[in-house]
Formats: sequence, C-alpha cells, structure tokens
Amino acid sequence: MRSSLHDPILVLASFGAVAAFLAVARIARGWSGDARRKWLHVSVGAWVLFVTPRFVHLAWALVPPVVFIAVNASRRLRNAFPELADEPAAARGLWTFPLGVALTYILFWNERGAPSFSPAWRR
Repeated sequence: MRSSLHDPILVLASFGAVAAFLAVARIARGWSGDARRKWLHVSVGAWVLFVTPRFVHLAWALVPPVVFIAVNASRRLRNAFPELADEPAAARGLWTFPLGVALTYILFWNERGAPSFSPAWRR
C-alpha cells in the first residue's frame, strides 16, 4: 500500500510543474502568444501522461485539473499572461484543456487506482 502522502505530493508536484512551465513561457522572449499556448499544452499534456498512472485515488487526481479549470477560467491568468488569451477562442482553450483531463479521469478511472480504457459505466 502506498503512503497516505503519496497523492498529495503528486498534487503539489503538479502545481510546481505547471508553475515551471508558465515561468518558461513567461521568460521565452520572441515567442508569440500562439507559441506560448502550444508550449503550455504540450508541456502540461506530457506532465499529465507522466503523473496520471502514479495517482492512487481519483479524488486526488482530480484536484489539479479542477483547480486549473477555476484559475484558467478566471481573469487572474489572463491578466498575468495577456498574450495567452488575446482572443475568445484562446481563452476558452485555457479552461477546456483541464476540463478534458478531469472528464477523462472521471470516465475512465478504475477501482484499482489507475486509468483504464474501459468507460466507468461499462464496468
């Protein structure tokens, strides 16, 4: 059995990883807003692929995407990085990406604590 602090540490690591990705996007001189969005989507997507199988509990796995939905849907991120959401479609992508991650977790998480390719309602 994994330690009870395992999942909370993964949540904190996820926040740290995304903060690092945002820092790179912020200091990357000469990148357009589109290039920064793509960098963030690829980086966060790679992190999700890395960290997802390491979570034990669905509730803990849902914490980062739910927090990022709230932060990205608010004006906070857009005020800090105006070039990320200079168009309504770009702003929509900032919160639909973590929404897709959260929905994937909800639909495909299995009882052994790992994502599965079999939808939850079919098990």
